[in-house]
Amino acid sequence: MKTHTPDVVLKQMPRLEGLCLLMTHRGAHRSLFLKELLQTHNESSKITLVQDHDLGFKIKQNLSLISTAEVIENSNLFSSDTTHFYVISEEPKMMKWALTRAEEGYGVILFSSCLNFETGLNRFADEISENTEFAMRKISRVLKVALEIKSVESLLGQTFAMQCYLQRPELQELLAQCKFHELNQAMEKSDFGAFTMNQSLAELVITRKIDFKGAFSASQNPSELDGLLKRAGV
Repeated sequence: MKTHTPDVVLKQMPRLEGLCLLMTHRGAHRSLFLKELLQTHNESSKITLVQDHDLGFKIKQNLSLISTAEVIENSNLFSSDTTHFYVISEEPKMMKWALTRAEEGYGVILFSSCLNFETGLNRFADEISENTEFAMRKISRVLKVALEIKSVESLLGQTFAMQCYLQRPELQELLAQCKFHELNQAMEKSDFGAFTMNQSLAELVITRKIDFKGAFSASQNPSELDGLLKRAGV
């Protein structure tokens, strides 16, 4: 099963300096996306994978592996030539640790099982500071990509819909101010690769990958999705 991670995201991974937040549920889908990212990653990158559990598939030679418990106990444990961290953990301490590494200029991909863009970022912010706007400003400075991935029943079995945030000044400022409604509107109008979950669902309907029932059951804003489909003449 191909996960169809957007090319614009995959192309950024090898040179990522900052944070990528990947929101997908636990289990097979997370492994699928991780495998695709690893296959796309530049071979010269030295990746340290920080995780709570066994992945269940073979990893590349340039990938070192440590547990979250080891990282929390000894922050200097990782290799000195590490350029990227892939963090698979729901521990609050690891969210703070990932943000610190991103602020230091490392490429960090943080996997979260939270399936909602706004909820996921707010939960992340809550772990950083009691002041949500202060925390979101810190996150917005280093967050390069935020990808929310949702499994949707398709006409052929299963496919993925996704929302993609990319760091651009106009989006970055809206995120820093926690203006999620306006952020979604700006992403919808963007011409540089960012898009909303409803845009992804609408495209899947238009290209006959999913039906109306599947699209509307997956949408958190059905009226907005309906508007997108009507404007597309569907």
